[in-house]
Amino acid sequence: MNMPILVFASFQPKDGQEQAVKDILMDMVPATRAELGNQLYELSQQKSLTGDVSYHLFEKYADSEALATHKASDYYQDYRKRIEPLLKEPIAVKVLQALENSSNVAGSNNSSPNDVYLYNDRQKANKAGHTCTCSKHGK
Repeated sequence: MNMPILVFASFQPKDGQEQAVKDILMDMVPATRAELGNQLYELSQQKSLTGDVSYHLFEKYADSEALATHKASDYYQDYRKRIEPLLKEPIAVKVLQALENSSNVAGSNNSSPNDVYLYNDRQKANKAGHTCTCSKHGK
């Protein structure tokens, strides 16, 4: 069974470049969330006690192939070129292999955050012309 890939990426903008970095990252959100293999793509902001702003992406992909597809996209390549000159330091990226697949829990009728992933996956599959017929989320 393929296990999900988790990505944590942190961005430290140069002084005066905070809004430009935020705008570039926000541009990535809709395209990445529309990828068939993307299960989570959340952008967050952190302000330090000294007022420095940093941005953090929390990403989840169905498997390593889905992550590779994401990184090969034109919009990903463009974002990397545009954002790097605006940062104090290189992007801090951690790529992790999930040890268990919480979005494929069978036999659970309870609503949980995992249902959001299943719903998003169903929406993406339907857009691609596929229909899920499982009892969990094929309704």
